[in-house]
Amino acid sequence: IVPVSVPPLRETADPDMNSSHSFDLDTESTDGDENEKRGNWSNQCDFFLSCLGYAVGLGNLWRFPFLCFKNGGAVFLIPYAICLLLIGMPMFLLELYLGQFSSSGPLTVWRFSPMFKGIGIGMMVTSSLIAIYYNIVMAWALYYLFASFTSKLPWQDCGDWSSDTCLTKLPDISGCNTTLQEVPYPNGTCYNANGTLLGVYNDTLLKQYNITRSSAAEEYFFNTVLQLGSGLDSFSDLTGISWQLSLCLLLAWIIDFVCLFRSVKSSGKVVYFTAIFPYVVLLILLIRGTLLPGSRSGVEWYIAKADISKLRTPEVWLDAITQIFFSLSASLGGLHALSSYNRFHNNCLRTCALH
Repeated sequence: IVPVSVPPLRETADPDMNSSHSFDLDTESTDGDENEKRGNWSNQCDFFLSCLGYAVGLGNLWRFPFLCFKNGGAVFLIPYAICLLLIGMPMFLLELYLGQFSSSGPLTVWRFSPMFKGIGIGMMVTSSLIAIYYNIVMAWALYYLFASFTSKLPWQDCGDWSSDTCLTKLPDISGCNTTLQEVPYPNGTCYNANGTLLGVYNDTLLKQYNITRSSAAEEYFFNTVLQLGSGLDSFSDLTGISWQLSLCLLLAWIIDFVCLFRSVKSSGKVVYFTAIFPYVVLLILLIRGTLLPGSRSGVEWYIAKADISKLRTPEVWLDAITQIFFSLSASLGGLHALSSYNRFHNNCLRTCALH
């Protein structure tokens, strides 16, 4: 039997009893913080939006659409929903309950069973590593934000930073007609005698002549933002520190500090923007995507051409289970930390259901 350490019950004054204090489990004080040492969320909306912003991240935007494409389109939603109900939501709820009951983060929450303390250490190490590379992605976003304050986006066309295989969005052509003095170039482009760019080879010709097409946006990211150069096959390929990207990374860490320097009192207000604004952007991108040519074909592929036979493949279920942890950010310790600032009688089940 594992001994369980139960926190002391809160005491409230009762003028009708002879003793000065009595225990009250049915009500909770709303005057100030219940936990005077660590503090509490100002209101439940702060906590809900914090959990929402914590759970929904890059794994939902980058990874989930790819897995749907890889695993049969809309059919992937079936194993995903089953794993969400049987694995994801119970883990999500359990972490909320443990953090709220103990008012402790992922390291100290395991005091009720010291043999599991290693889980908390693993959570802290994993979260620290994730915070490092998430801030790298945030630095990229800041770089693009500042670079976009121009009349013309720098990655819209090929520039001095691009290679010979860089191609912009141009009409596909079947080839160059040399009898009309049209000149082909190694990157698959075709010019007429006056130097006017007519277009680029179609995919068939590109494969025939072993030409690898790379977009201007792709080369801008690798050659200008990351400054990879020829690659990273050895340490000798390192080209030094990019001061622009380093400043963006520093700014990302400063933003983190400003959001968290007053604990949940400051972060609870920041999430009103950071948790809601991404959904506004996603809605804008959804509307824009549906208005693009070929959008209907893409939707039909995901729904009408869904491959039901994928459900018999173990890899599909493994991808669904893995994606659950990305979607909910479970087992990383963040849910323990967020719920530890709740009041003792907060309804965690409601928060879990809303997510």
